[in-house]
Amino acid sequence: MSSTKDESPDWREAKSLSECLMYTFKSEIKCDVTFRIGEDKTIVKAHKYILSTRSQVFHTMFEGPMSETGDIDIPDIDTNTFDLILEYIYTDSSSNISHENVENVLYAAEKYMLTNLKKACETFLKKSLSSDVAAKYLDTAYQYHMDELKKLCVSYLKENTRNCLQSDYAAKLPTECIEIILMSDYLTCSETELCMFFMRWMEMQCQINNRETNGENMREMATKLLYLVRFPEVDMMYFSENVSKSGVLNSDEIISIYQSHFGEKNDLFPNQPRGPYGKKQFRSITNRFSDMHLKRSTKGLHALSFYTSRDVWLTGVVIGCPFVDWRKQSVSSCALKAELKVLSNINSHVASSLKKFQLAKENGEMYGKCYDMILSNKLRIPANQLFTCTLTMEMVKTNSVEYFCYVGTGGAPQTISDGVIVIFQNSPRSNADTDIRQGQFAGLIFDICCLKEN
Repeated sequence: MSSTKDESPDWREAKSLSECLMYTFKSEIKCDVTFRIGEDKTIVKAHKYILSTRSQVFHTMFEGPMSETGDIDIPDIDTNTFDLILEYIYTDSSSNISHENVENVLYAAEKYMLTNLKKACETFLKKSLSSDVAAKYLDTAYQYHMDELKKLCVSYLKENTRNCLQSDYAAKLPTECIEIILMSDYLTCSETELCMFFMRWMEMQCQINNRETNGENMREMATKLLYLVRFPEVDMMYFSENVSKSGVLNSDEIISIYQSHFGEKNDLFPNQPRGPYGKKQFRSITNRFSDMHLKRSTKGLHALSFYTSRDVWLTGVVIGCPFVDWRKQSVSSCALKAELKVLSNINSHVASSLKKFQLAKENGEMYGKCYDMILSNKLRIPANQLFTCTLTMEMVKTNSVEYFCYVGTGGAPQTISDGVIVIFQNSPRSNADTDIRQGQFAGLIFDICCLKEN
């Protein structure tokens, strides 16, 4: 006799706990709470007990004197996001987090105190970090107090500053995030590029706040951030044509920046160049000459121009050392002052070094053939921009001592060091015996920023 009983398999059979729970949710089995989600109030049913065991917020919502009764409206979360939240609560799975929904999931995870789901979102963001989204993720990290993500975003921005600041979201960053960037001493872009971005950011803030885009309002948007921009390091042509005419700075501030380019102290804006971010390698070009030999000192200005194939940070210049033949001198010691300057042909910014050589008969040739003159501050050398080194040497007090200098011969007009090509050119400033073939400048000393792979 055939059986009429339903012999279909039990839905619980061979299923895990999370699979069973998810089945009851989707099938609305024993559901005892109804939510109305989003602006369209989409109906979603669930189980109070399960939600309460996973979220303190839901527990408070369902229990106690202030507990909700009837249907519960949740207008600030869309249906797709709420479904992902419930999927996590029922199954502990966060595999459906994506670029499209991660911000919404984060908001809901924060609202319902789902700590592990928030961590899953942070992990997703860290793994998907790129120049297009680094600025946006920094804002997200700041907003949701995710310290690890914040630290990673700041590091990434420093390593890839130029590309990150070109993203669509960068100009929309809140003041707190812009302050983090501007306070950094190490970035991988020029101060001019950073200034260009900051001008764009102020304009965007005016638009966001429905204010007319003018100098007064831009300055109001910037507040204290304005004094974190290192205007003395900004290219003078860009500053003159854009910043000084924008109305963002007052006349005293503009004058102080112009004066700083002529060596006067600036107390309003920082003027220390930002260094490149990453692992630095110290590199030196020391093989420009085929030979170094002694030559009677020539009075005048030694000058030589150069440019590089990529951005570097000039830290010093290698010069020929002074030498005294004590057999022909009536004194046994003397001092010689060497003054080195590096000038930009664009904005005349000067980095300098001053060395006092103490020469004595008893010490012999104590400085050797070459000497590294380290600059008082590192000078950023943008690629393909012409700079000029100048050097003067003169005796201190005693002018009667005849001295020689080591000078190079067979100088190469081009050198390559660690992938950086340096092209040398004769300078019209030179009125001594230095040019691309011979003279005082044996090489350059510079830092190369070696960034981590993205």
